[in-house]
Amino acid sequence: MRKSSVNWLRTPLDNVLEERAEIPNPSDLELGLIPIVSKIGFDTGKIELRQVRKTRTKMILIRPGDLVLSGINVAKGAIAICEEKIPISATIHYSSYKPNPEKIDILFLWYFLRSEVFRDILRDNVPGGIKTELRPKRFLPIRVPLPSLEEQRRIVARIEQLTSRIEETEVLRRQTQEQVNAMLPATLDALFSGRNIERWEKDKIAGFCEKPRYGYTESAKRDPVGPKFLRITDIQNGKVDWDLVPYCECSEIEKYGLMPGDILFARTGATTGKSFLVQTSPEAVFASYLIRLRVKDRVTPEYLYWFFQSPRYWNQVLEKKGGSAQPNMNGRKLANLEVVIPPPEKQRYIVETGL
Repeated sequence: MRKSSVNWLRTPLDNVLEERAEIPNPSDLELGLIPIVSKIGFDTGKIELRQVRKTRTKMILIRPGDLVLSGINVAKGAIAICEEKIPISATIHYSSYKPNPEKIDILFLWYFLRSEVFRDILRDNVPGGIKTELRPKRFLPIRVPLPSLEEQRRIVARIEQLTSRIEETEVLRRQTQEQVNAMLPATLDALFSGRNIERWEKDKIAGFCEKPRYGYTESAKRDPVGPKFLRITDIQNGKVDWDLVPYCECSEIEKYGLMPGDILFARTGATTGKSFLVQTSPEAVFASYLIRLRVKDRVTPEYLYWFFQSPRYWNQVLEKKGGSAQPNMNGRKLANLEVVIPPPEKQRYIVETGL
């Protein structure tokens, strides 16, 4: 879209959209006849609904086929097409627009408004840029590049063709990952409990790692007031989206800073014992419900991370949890866990093959 949009005619959005200035019947709301928008998914661009019997909040009406915006989160992708078969409602932090089918393909506009091109337009042309709440009086005058209706439909068809292929690929990737996940525990169990490990060295973590360090206690902030502030909730499926990690004020970055090769552990709650290997990161510190482990010698961080996925590791963690209702891991318990240490060439093989 970015390249081809250069020569498209720039058109004010109020030329193709009209604000739906309707309010729902209060009695319908109280009877639960009109669902209310809970949120619009940033990734999906889909509306999620909730039922409310009574509300004193001012509401707007949304009809099937309307374009719906979350004024606060437009730049994050909270833009949807109403696919419900009955009218719905939303708070005044949302807005709803009727498309002119003779001038705009609503799917084309939906794709365009969720693109980086439109975010650039917001940054350049709207006071406050992507951080302002985009009310109708600011949204509708925005001039956007629009091709002919025929070209819009052609682009939508091409996007949906590509999306279908991506979805097929994602299904295959997910199925493969599920098979790997199912095989991994048994593979790791065989690796770290077979007869060959009798010849491998064994040592407690305290023997080859620095003393485990607890994380930094501070409030997370969305504004860039200091380093990134990595919390348990920012680690999902062994990955971190650093763009979504908040910041914090920290005067002890050397003490709590993260570097490649650090391994972090959740020390409380449902994720107790789960680990994360830092491979790359911006300037960041880690939060207080995490423990940092830093290797000194004899073992590579990558090998140690693999060991921390094995049943041999988890059996020790479960024993250390004891019978408390709220299990936890602390630095002393972590330092005393036993690790099998194969020769360097075997460590490299395990890391490179995942076996």
